[in-house]
Amino acid sequence: MRFKPLLTSILSLVIFMHSFSQEASIKPVTQNASEEAQALLEFIYSISDKQTLSGQHCAPLVGSTRLSVVHRRTGHYPALFGQDFGFSYPGDAYVDILATDVYTKGFNRVNYDQLLDLAGEKPIALGEVGATPSPEKLKEQPKWTWFMSWGESGGPGGNFRSFLDLYNSDQVLTHKELPWVKVQEPYLHHPVLK
Repeated sequence: MRFKPLLTSILSLVIFMHSFSQEASIKPVTQNASEEAQALLEFIYSISDKQTLSGQHCAPLVGSTRLSVVHRRTGHYPALFGQDFGFSYPGDAYVDILATDVYTKGFNRVNYDQLLDLAGEKPIALGEVGATPSPEKLKEQPKWTWFMSWGESGGPGGNFRSFLDLYNSDQVLTHKELPWVKVQEPYLHHPVLK
């Protein structure tokens, strides 16, 4: 049955998320959020200050084809696949995680501290990045719960060695390291418009 790996993965995720949410004390801002959404938020809180999820931002016109580029370069698939949902901060009552975009080198400490102040106890993330942060930068700024590469893996003209080091770092979680993942090769979809 060709859907068996997918069904097994979904069932494993539901079982994992259910067991993880038993200890949940964090409540999503969305009323009646699914158990999976609640457990995922708990997981993100649990890795804050410890590890960072890897991610690749993909535009609808290119599908998820950039995931295979990351895999070819690093031997890993990113833990997250990203798309844009909005560009404003409506307030604490409407968001569970605050993210910012960083397209300049350096990952400025002042901006990091300002986002932490705004977030309070909520997790923070790098919604989009040009060049990816180094493992050393993630150790200096450990509250980033994920980074989302945009475009070329490692950023425009990115350094392949530093990108590979990042994905092989104990600090960074990839697709296969997520506790609920059973399918090691994610389905890659192609653009709907050609």
